[in-house]
Parts: sequence; C-alpha cells; structure tokens
Amino acid sequence: MHIIINENDALFYSGLTHLLNDIFCHQGYTPCYSREINKSTVETADIIIQSLRPGEAFLCYPALYYRKPSLMIGLVDDNDRADHYPLPLCANDRIIISRKAGTENIRRTLKQAWVKLQTDAEKARKPHCYGCKHRTMTSQQKRVAASFIEGCSVRHIAGKLALNSKSVFAHKHSLMRKFQLKNDHQLMMFLQIQRVKQSIIKHVGE
Repeated sequence: MHIIINENDALFYSGLTHLLNDIFCHQGYTPCYSREINKSTVETADIIIQSLRPGEAFLCYPALYYRKPSLMIGLVDDNDRADHYPLPLCANDRIIISRKAGTENIRRTLKQAWVKLQTDAEKARKPHCYGCKHRTMTSQQKRVAASFIEGCSVRHIAGKLALNSKSVFAHKHSLMRKFQLKNDHQLMMFLQIQRVKQSIIKHVGE
C-alpha cells in the first residue's frame, strides 16, 4: 500500500504514520510512505494526504490528473469547510479533516472512506480538466499580489501599476473572496506559498 503524506510538521507526520499503520496493518496491508506529490508518486498512490493552508484547496495540482482511484484527504488547520465550494475536478472527492479532530474521529473517517473507496473503485472515472472549477488569479491580481508579498504599500502599488488606491483594494478583496481567505494573515500566507511554487508573476513587466 502506497501512501503519500504531504505534511511538513514532523510530529503530525509521525502521528499519522502510526495511526495509518495501526489501521491498515491489521487489515493485512504493508504501508510504504512518500512525502512529495508528483506524477510518479501519484500514479501508484492508494491514499493521498495533503496539508492544505487557507485557499490551497481551490488550486490546480497538475500531478493529481494522474491519480488512479485513491483515497484523498485534505488536512486543514481549523474548521473551514472548503468542500462546501466547487473544487478542482481531480480533487472533488477530497475529504476534509481538521487537524483539531480527535484521533478516534480521524480513525473512523479514514476507515469509512477506505471501505467506500473499495466499493466505488470500479465506478471511478479518470480525472479530466474540462469544465474544472479550480480557481486562478487574473494577470492584474498576480501583479498586485506580487507587490504585496514584496512588502509594498497600497499607495506604492497603485503608483507602480498605474492604478488608484481603490482599485488596489478591490483587487485584494476580490482575491480574498475567490480563495475564501478571512484576513490579511491568511492572504499573506497564501501568497507566500504561491510564490514558492512560482505561480505568481514576480516582475510587473512580465
């Protein structure tokens, strides 16, 4: 059994592996683990557990296109239910679990979801991208976002992009609504993650 746990918190990762071993070793499986989500790991994964920070549930992850029928779990820090909103087609069966959920609740959810997957596996369809509801930033939103994470003020961004301050605020709040971000802290965390993933235009001239 191949399990991906895309999680940076070493303690939480260790706890998950112990819990998964306890669940599946008793069923005759021998779990082996990966950390990275990419084409080669996703193709063979039976379970994909992904740490999701605010806004990430709505993004496209191209590697997930190569999923076989598998159990997909999204870990969130609070009780925000991103699964109430349209998700990317390759992850629209993702089950959201709060990190604050108790061990027994997580165990029960995983066991029930695994049983359901075995029942529904033959009915599962290969993921496709047509009509996908994943969310993206507009070119202008990317430029505004790139300036925010460089530490620019609204006034400076307005001057640099030849906008007025109200337009900059409008782009910011539109971005927050689109990705269900509650406050400036979540916005900056989301933008920093996207910067690392090279999904934000860093230079205004691009």
